[in-house]
Amino acid sequence: MSPSVIAVDLGATSGRVVLTSFEDGRLALTEVHRFPTAATRTDAGLQLDVDALYAHIQDGIAGAMKLAGGEVAAVGIDCWAVDYGLLGDHGPLGRPFNYRDERTAVGKAEVERLIDAAELYSRVGIQDNAINTVNQLVEDRLAGRLDDARLFLLLPDLIGHRLTGRAVAERTNASTTSLLDPVDGDWDWELIDRLGLPRHIFPELIEPGTVVGTIIDGPAAGIELVAVGSHDTASAVVGAPLTGPDDVFISSGTWSLIGMELDAPILTEASRRANLTNEAGVDGTVRYLKNVMGMWLLSEAGRAWAEAGREVSIPSLVVEAEGVEDALRFDATDPTLLHPGDMPARLTALVGGDARMDDPAFLARTVLESLADAYAATVAELARITGRRPERIVIVGGGANNALLSQLTADRTGLPVTAGPVEATAIGNSLSQARATGLVSGTLTDLRRIVMTSSETTSYSPDPRAVLAALSNEFGADPAFVRAGGGNSSVKLDGVLWIKPSGVSMATLAADDLVPLDLDLLNGSLDAPDPDPALGDPVNHIAGLARRDDGPRRPSVEILFHALIPDTYVVHTHPLLINAVTCNTVGRELTRDLFGDEVLWVEYVDPGLPLARLVKQRREEFTQRTGQEPPAATFLMNHGLIVSGEDPNRIRAISHDIMARIEAAVADDSRAVDTLATLAAAFKAAVGAEHVALDAGQIASGFPTTEAGSRFLTDGPLIPDQIVYAGSFPVVLHPGEPVADAVEAFRRDHGNDPVIAVVPGLGVVGSGDSACSAKTALEVYVDALTVGVAATRLGSVRALDERERSFIETWEAEAYRKQVAKN
Repeated sequence: MSPSVIAVDLGATSGRVVLTSFEDGRLALTEVHRFPTAATRTDAGLQLDVDALYAHIQDGIAGAMKLAGGEVAAVGIDCWAVDYGLLGDHGPLGRPFNYRDERTAVGKAEVERLIDAAELYSRVGIQDNAINTVNQLVEDRLAGRLDDARLFLLLPDLIGHRLTGRAVAERTNASTTSLLDPVDGDWDWELIDRLGLPRHIFPELIEPGTVVGTIIDGPAAGIELVAVGSHDTASAVVGAPLTGPDDVFISSGTWSLIGMELDAPILTEASRRANLTNEAGVDGTVRYLKNVMGMWLLSEAGRAWAEAGREVSIPSLVVEAEGVEDALRFDATDPTLLHPGDMPARLTALVGGDARMDDPAFLARTVLESLADAYAATVAELARITGRRPERIVIVGGGANNALLSQLTADRTGLPVTAGPVEATAIGNSLSQARATGLVSGTLTDLRRIVMTSSETTSYSPDPRAVLAALSNEFGADPAFVRAGGGNSSVKLDGVLWIKPSGVSMATLAADDLVPLDLDLLNGSLDAPDPDPALGDPVNHIAGLARRDDGPRRPSVEILFHALIPDTYVVHTHPLLINAVTCNTVGRELTRDLFGDEVLWVEYVDPGLPLARLVKQRREEFTQRTGQEPPAATFLMNHGLIVSGEDPNRIRAISHDIMARIEAAVADDSRAVDTLATLAAAFKAAVGAEHVALDAGQIASGFPTTEAGSRFLTDGPLIPDQIVYAGSFPVVLHPGEPVADAVEAFRRDHGNDPVIAVVPGLGVVGSGDSACSAKTALEVYVDALTVGVAATRLGSVRALDERERSFIETWEAEAYRKQVAKN
């Protein structure tokens, strides 16, 4: 038989012994023995029977040795993290406790008394979790269990000690204890002292790939024990078919461990608040991840059903769950789900006691939907904290067999998912052994090539609507592109335009929010006569005819230019810097000089049908002139940016490239900060506002004092969003002059109260009936000032003229959008 190794893989509910053979750059796994590992309730608490585990392991090794015919190079052990055994002078000091035992709360409270959570994270970089080893050890100290302890050994090292007689702590697993310095890789002795833990119980640290020693007990006597990534997730990540630094892994089993592989730990306060953890990986990597509940929720529910006399097959249940369409959602990270007990009752409580949770299939779908939500939230956190843009998700472990969860994960995240191999942990364990003993060689990348050659995987593509939602959230959360409720986005799918509803923020857009419209009908309306004015706003009327559902939300008012652009994805934003060009009297010339034919220029016309028809006309003229398809980017005069394409990454790249090129053409000229508090209070009283918001920043205070800024205050708004959220004109206030008189004069001139007050040299005040509306008004107006500054440096400002402004002020569609945003 081919050269082989034996992988002992201990999961939280079951363990197995696997024989792995290597030949011609491939590996093959044979499961020899499977056995239960779950903790049992004793008088002392929830504990592990290590003697039984050891006996099962020896039985499995015996079977593997027999099957291998003596060609075994090594044995390696991986296990779940945080659990450990204590050894005294005469052997084990009782059974090890399991991390789900309630005692962890006592230890956690004492740790929190001794060290602040923020300081602890800055030292060890580990997710705040009651199950952590540090909490268990401190509880042992309080209970007196450490008084006679000579050694503390994490579970795989405890088994290894029985096999070889050598006491060590493999670094990937030791890193999960919250007692290891993630920078220098040593025990944090100062922290250990501070917690009152005895130094002498902590063993020597070793790297994965180290030969621990020769096995001296059992059928593998004489064979080397190799320290693999003994935290099972460390081995699973080695065995995951990751292809680049922007891949996200999900090790899916009892727990779901969601993360990215980094070169160094992230110990920032933002990382702590996101509750992300820095665990050591193989070859000096960092597994930057979060622990989220996993299949434990269903397996524990299954146990409760069995105790109640309801025999339910979890795999069959997942298949049944595919037919459930109205599942509920709950927080899958809720700490009440950690401990054993009546899981169906706890889940039902989290969704408000809904009686439908009595149906196992409904409960299962609710669990899977909620896990997918948690996965998506964690992926978003990883992107935010690391600064990376995840490109793909790789799911390994038992959860890779769950097709429904894999598809839900793709749909929630908007990312493609590769599921498999299921046996990633045993594969990673085996590869570490094989490299240590010379059966294979190379880097992690080389080892993963063996994984991809040897394993079957399944691919899941995200629903394009989910991809659009993720893309929209990214742009909507970036104030450089979108402020307040501005911007819109769409995707085309099977003859249907799915578009963002009016009044819904791009930052919070979900796939379920999108409004479906008939593409043919929308495009046909561009060449048809205008609808009868008696039918109301023409775009609203056309949208009503094209609508494919009867939902309550109205689609974006810009459905028509979204429809006529043939690309699958269309994103329309209002970037400040880009509007420095579009809101410029020489905007067309600037666009030509900066971008040539890479950006299409469309002059200002009224939104709705007129704008869509002009966009269509300019695109056709471009093709006639150049013989090429229109560019992916379009500048709308006094409005914003459109970028379209088949690939969301291309849309991102084009958008940011345009911004960078304009940034290079614009310099900043700033002024000092001052206070507005007194004038703001008087303005608030004069207009009867509930709230005001202030900006005394460089742009808000300085630009209105310039000649160009002075003209800006009276020339009128630049874009429709300014009218909707901040009003067409501000009232101009001056220190020493009565604010009430200035507001009254504004009312006489304009027929309404001002929303914005500008105090040249001091800043800007926004008002509103809520803190949110005041802040939004302020941000939108200061955004307009920002555009004005940049436009002035590139040429001069082009404001909406009186007719254009009046159209927006009286347009029913914008009134609807404003009301939705207000609500």
